Amino acid sequence: MKKIAVVDIEATGPNFEKGDRMIQIAAVIYQDGKILGQHNMYINPEMAIPQHIQQLTGITQDVVEKAPTFKQVAPLWYERLKDCLIVAHNLAFDLVMLQESFLWANEVNFNPSAIDTVKLAKILVPWADGFNLTQLANYYELPYKDAHDAASDAYITMQILSKLGDEVLNLDNELFNRLYPYIVHLPHDEKEFFDQPQMFLIQTQYDSIVFNDNLTIEHEQNYSLISQLIVEKISHHPRLIFEKMNPAIKNSELVDVIKQLAFTKPMVIGFESLNRLNWFVEQLDELMDKGSVVVLKKDNHYLHLPAFEELIATKEIHLLNQQEIISIAATIRWLSTTQTGDYAEIRDELVVQPLLEKYCRSTLANKVNPFYSSLIKAAKKTDLILMEAQKISTANLQTESYLFNRRILILNYEDWVEKQRLNQQSRLSVSFLFTELQSVFDYFVYQATLQPNENELNIQLNRLMDIFYELNEVLKNYIDKSDEVKSTKHSYEYFLSDSLIFELNIGCFLNELKAIALSIDHLLKQARVVTDYRLQRLIQLILTFVYQDSDQYLIVKGQFSNHFVHNIELIARPLFIENPFNENPKQEVYLFSRRFYQYKQKSGSYQWLKNNHFQPLQLPNQIEQSIDIKLPVGYINTTDFTLDNNTEQDWLTDDTIAIKQQVDFLTDFSDQLENRIIILAANQKAKELTYEMIKKSKILTELYGVLCPGINGSLNRVLRRQEEMEKSILILTFSNCYSFQMNDIKTKRTILIQRLPFANPNVPILNALAKYNRWDSHLEFNQLHLPLMQSRLNDLVLQLAVNPTVDQLYLFDDRVFTKYYSYELRNNLNPWINFLIYDD
Repeated sequence: MKKIAVVDIEATGPNFEKGDRMIQIAAVIYQDGKILGQHNMYINPEMAIPQHIQQLTGITQDVVEKAPTFKQVAPLWYERLKDCLIVAHNLAFDLVMLQESFLWANEVNFNPSAIDTVKLAKILVPWADGFNLTQLANYYELPYKDAHDAASDAYITMQILSKLGDEVLNLDNELFNRLYPYIVHLPHDEKEFFDQPQMFLIQTQYDSIVFNDNLTIEHEQNYSLISQLIVEKISHHPRLIFEKMNPAIKNSELVDVIKQLAFTKPMVIGFESLNRLNWFVEQLDELMDKGSVVVLKKDNHYLHLPAFEELIATKEIHLLNQQEIISIAATIRWLSTTQTGDYAEIRDELVVQPLLEKYCRSTLANKVNPFYSSLIKAAKKTDLILMEAQKISTANLQTESYLFNRRILILNYEDWVEKQRLNQQSRLSVSFLFTELQSVFDYFVYQATLQPNENELNIQLNRLMDIFYELNEVLKNYIDKSDEVKSTKHSYEYFLSDSLIFELNIGCFLNELKAIALSIDHLLKQARVVTDYRLQRLIQLILTFVYQDSDQYLIVKGQFSNHFVHNIELIARPLFIENPFNENPKQEVYLFSRRFYQYKQKSGSYQWLKNNHFQPLQLPNQIEQSIDIKLPVGYINTTDFTLDNNTEQDWLTDDTIAIKQQVDFLTDFSDQLENRIIILAANQKAKELTYEMIKKSKILTELYGVLCPGINGSLNRVLRRQEEMEKSILILTFSNCYSFQMNDIKTKRTILIQRLPFANPNVPILNALAKYNRWDSHLEFNQLHLPLMQSRLNDLVLQLAVNPTVDQLYLFDDRVFTKYYSYELRNNLNPWINFLIYDD
C-alpha cells in the first residue's frame, strides 16, 4: 500500500506570489494503518510575521528566528514526502504553498497524488455543523485543542480522514454507484480514496472523549415568572397582544411559553424569520423528540425530488463546475439519511436548490414536491406546527386546512404586519412590462400575426408601449435625481407624496394605461384577433394593478447598479391591512409585540386589532440586572445642544468624522478591550466606510483580523471566521445583528454601537403614516421616529445583553444627553439601561 502523508502548514499569509512564506510545517506519515512518523518543524520565513498571524497560531517572531529557512530543509522534506499520497484539509492552500516553496527553494517540481479532506467531508457528512477541523472533530467526538498548530492540525486531519474512510465503507452499493461518477470528476485524487478506503484507516489507538455516565437530566421545569403569567392570561382570554417594554420579552421566556402550552390544544407558532425558527427548533428539542410536532417552511426549503432526479439524469457531469459537483454528490449522500428533505439539515453551501432553479425550472413549477406534500399532510394531523409567520395570511387562513381552528401565536407582531402589507400590495412592473410588450409586438410582426386589417390592435399596442416608455423615463429620472447616495446593486424605494404624484403626472399615466389595456383586452376577446397567451397575461398584469389614494400609498422602486437605474416598479401598498381573522371570530390568536408604541398609532394594524377585540396586556417589567452603556465623550463628534424643533439632523448624520473618531478609540484602547470586537454600524454605507477606515490603520490590522459581511463573505461565514481568530473586529449593521442569535456566541466580546438606531426618514411606511395623520416634521419625529428608535435600542441592547459573553457596551452618540428629548429617552429606558459618561 502507498504511504500517506497528512500535511498541515502555517504561513504568514495565504499567497506565496505576494511574498507570504511558511512558518511551520507538520506531517503524519502512515501506511497499512500504522503511523511511521510524525514530523513538526518551525520555519524561518525571513520576514516579519503579521501580528494577527502570531495571535492565530501562537508562533512568535522569536520562535522562527531560531528556526531554519525552508531552503535549508527543503531537501529533507522532499525526501520525506516524494513517495507519499498527500492529504490536507483545504488542499488549495497547503499543496500550493508546498509546491511553490519547493520550486523556490531548490527548483524542484512537486506534483504528488493528493486528496482534500474538505471536499470529502462535504460529500460524505453534509449534515455536519461545518467543515473546518474544529467542527469535524466535534462531529466525530475527537479530542482537539490546539487549532492552528500544524502538528495538532495534521494529527486531527489524519483521524478525520480515517473516519471518512469508514463512511465510504458503510455506503451500500447503490449509493456508492450514484456517488462515484461525481467523485471521478473532482480535481485531485479523491477517486483513489473511494476505490481503496481501507488504505486510509488507522489502527493506532488515540484518545477519545470520555463521557460521564453519571449525568442525569433534570425533569423538573423551572419556568420564568413572565412565561407563567403569559400562559395564565392565554387560558382566560381568546385574543391578546402582549408587550413588555423594559426589557422586551426574551427568547428564553417565549421558549418557556411554548413548552407550557404544547399539546394542550392544536396550536401554530409563527416566527418572523427562518433563522429565528431554526433557533427555536434547537431550543425545543425535547418537544421535537416527543413527536407530533411539524416544522413547516416554504416549499423551496425542501428538496424537490423529481427535479433533482431530472438534474442527475439530464445534466452531463463534465459541464458542471466543482462546487456544483460537490453539491450534487453531497445531496445524493444526504438523501440516504433524510426523512424530511429539509435543507436546514445540511450546510448552506451544499444546498442544491439554486441548481434546480437554474436547470429544472419547469419541473419545479409543474410537479409535486413529495417531501413538502408529505409535510402538509402531517401538519393537518399534528398537535403543534412551527412555521414562518408570513404564511399565516388572510388567504391561507381561509384555504389551508392545517390552520383551521388552531390556537395561533405570532411571536413578532410588527414584522408580521409588515409582511402582510407586502402580501396585499399591488405591483406594476413598468420596466418589465415595457420590455415584454416590445418582445411580443416584435414577435407578432415577425410572424405576420398582425394583419393589415387589424390596425386597431396595432395602434393600441404602439400607444401602450409609448406610455410605458414615457412612464419608465419619468420614474428613472426621478430616482436618478434623488438626494440619497446609492450603492452598487442595491434596491431603493421612494414614497410618492400627493405633490409628487401630481408633478410627475402619475395619475394620468395610470388612467391612460388602464383605458388602453381594457381596449386591448376587449379586442383580444374577439375571435377575429389571433394572438398568443403572453399578451393576454401582460394585459391582465396591467388591469390587476389597483391604486386607491384613500387606502394605499404609492412607492416607486428601482434597482441601481453600475450608475444605471433599472427594474423600475410602481407599488401600491395598503396602509390598512385586511383583517386576517374575520372568517373565524372564535379562533384564539395571541400576538407578541416588540415595539410597544405601534399598536397605539394609527398604523395599518390598529383598526383590525381594535375591531377584533384584541386586548393589549402590558407585562410587568423585570429588571434582573441593569445594563451599562458607556459614552466615550472624548471620541464623540459632539452635537450642538438644542431645544428647538429642527430634528432633521437627528435623522440624517454624516458618519465620516464619527467613524474616524471610533477608529481612534479602538487604537488608543485596544489593550483594554476584549480580543473580539463587534462594531454595529448605522447602515450599509457606514459599515463599508468603517471597514475601509480600519483597513487603512496599520496598527489595527496588525492587531486584529477585520471581517465584514458582504466583503469577506456571508454573515454566517464571517461569524465562523471570527470564532477561529484570536483577535478580530467584526463590522455589522443593526439588521445583521437581528439576523443571528447572540446566544450562539461563546467568547467574550466588546460591542461598539456607532450611533442611536434611528430609522431612515425616507422609509415609505413612515412617510405614509405622517401623511395620513397630517403631521408636520416635528410631530412625525416625536410620534414615529423617536419611539421607533427607542424601541430598536431596547431590542438591540436586549439582544446583546442576554448573552453573558458581551462584556462591554459603548455608544458613540451624545444625543442621549444633548437633545430636547434626551431626558425622556433616558427616563423611559431606566433602570433597564444606564448611560454612563466614559472619560478615561
